[in-house]
Amino acid sequence: TSTALPSPIPDPITVDVPLLPPVTPAPPGGTAQPETRNNTHYKISATLDESLRNLQVREQISLINPTGADLAEIPLVVEANRYDDAFKLLSLTVDGGQTVIVKGLDVNILTLAIQPALAADQKLTFTLEYTLRLPPILPDKPQILGYTQRQINMADWYPFLPYYNPAGTWLLHPPAAVGENTVYPLADFDLDLRLPNLNPALVVAASAPPESTPDGYRYHLESARNFVWSASQQYRVSTQQAGPVTVTSYAFPATELPAWAALDYTVQAVNYFSKQFKIEPHSSLSIVQSDFPDGMEFDGLYFLSERFYYGFDGSPRSYLALIAVHETAHQWWYARVGSDQAQDPWLDEALATYSELLFYENLNPDLAKWWWGFRVDPYAPAGSLDATIYDFSQFLPYRNQIYLRGAQMLNALRLSMGDADFFGALQTYAVRFDGKVASRQDFFDVFQQATKIDLSPVWTEFFSN
Repeated sequence: TSTALPSPIPDPITVDVPLLPPVTPAPPGGTAQPETRNNTHYKISATLDESLRNLQVREQISLINPTGADLAEIPLVVEANRYDDAFKLLSLTVDGGQTVIVKGLDVNILTLAIQPALAADQKLTFTLEYTLRLPPILPDKPQILGYTQRQINMADWYPFLPYYNPAGTWLLHPPAAVGENTVYPLADFDLDLRLPNLNPALVVAASAPPESTPDGYRYHLESARNFVWSASQQYRVSTQQAGPVTVTSYAFPATELPAWAALDYTVQAVNYFSKQFKIEPHSSLSIVQSDFPDGMEFDGLYFLSERFYYGFDGSPRSYLALIAVHETAHQWWYARVGSDQAQDPWLDEALATYSELLFYENLNPDLAKWWWGFRVDPYAPAGSLDATIYDFSQFLPYRNQIYLRGAQMLNALRLSMGDADFFGALQTYAVRFDGKVASRQDFFDVFQQATKIDLSPVWTEFFSN
């Protein structure tokens, strides 16, 4: 969750100069593959300078008009523009017969005008060149993008196409004091990351496994919500397998024991959730120790706050274990099954929170009672799950009402339906909306269809204002 204030609207863009050489495809036999389906494809070449504070980027975006009608404007989400002087667009060029011009850049939305309008299902490819000046991550601020003295974190760092709702609108939301405002459609990524020659060298954690290049790494990732990476000269790396999934920990020195524990809990969670929810995550998952509070999920990578490492007592009755499991669960309830995080934040957060309980029940049934007594009951969660992220100004009330009250709602469903129907509905929901963006009504429909019990009393209890 980021609380950075929006930056002012920048001056009109007038610079149009080459920044980087064209993105070079991987050679035959490399990892790059042609995009499939109708996913937007991002081909990005990024160069990090020796200061580790500035990035030069050339980003080619290939998209297919998803609206079913002529498209005269395209919005791009530019979360980096929320930070003062962080994002500077240098040029925009387009392939083919269309002309694309910058209409405006306001807070976190870059609006592009297309002339002539793009026909339904027609493809458009254009290239942005820009610089990123990383903002500092301040102590105790839940900011992800930026740098500290020992790491840089690149999350929501590139402009991207938002999700187009079948109802006929782009799901675009302004930032809020708490919670996440972005809604991601699936996309394909090719990233050529060029790094400075440092000693010791930078260690990079990313949403996909790397292929070494002479000056950095190349990555390929298909059908993902986003592509995130983090780099440090201090990371200590350890790896385990969770079936076909390679789980890798990136942690700072002097935290070897908690780093191994976080890795082990994540592996157990991947194995359990893959079986329980009937689908598997991507083939790699990175755990990154972070210099900001709490944890944060992304597709193929999650951040875990250093405070959980330093506070770990060697027991599963710990926040390190609990939050590691929570963020791992987001590889299902966020990465595989998307949702509108701004308007219905419970739809992924409550499911990830309740998945903690399911994990503890599976690990040791005696821990289920501990989980309720540690995680939920002391906070006496209350309030309606109708709330959006814009209804909160502080994290703890948001967590209590959305995460914890949401877990109570799921438990009420389970008690009403019985375990067999509840877990059947959970699996159906995961499989049916794998790769999609599910709505509240989708969730309601799946669970009601899974049982003969009328679930309306549960909806009324937890969603009435």
